[in-house]
Amino acid sequence: MQDLSDGYLFWCISEGGAMPPFNSAMLAWKGTLSEEEIWQVISYVRTFSEGQPDEADHHADESDHHEEGSDHNE
Repeated sequence: MQDLSDGYLFWCISEGGAMPPFNSAMLAWKGTLSEEEIWQVISYVRTFSEGQPDEADHHADESDHHEEGSDHNE
């Protein structure tokens, strides 16, 4: 999600995903939500990734954890 632009997310939420190449079940929200509400949804969705490490950092942390865990088994 971090790599997706706000404009792209706005378009996805507005238009839904029932078209190629997405072909998802997500409905278009442009007739239900105002533009301001769609921006609020985007802001909310962005809070899920705040403070999250990058994937590479996450995997490095995992390998460190496994090494530490193996020390406890000795």
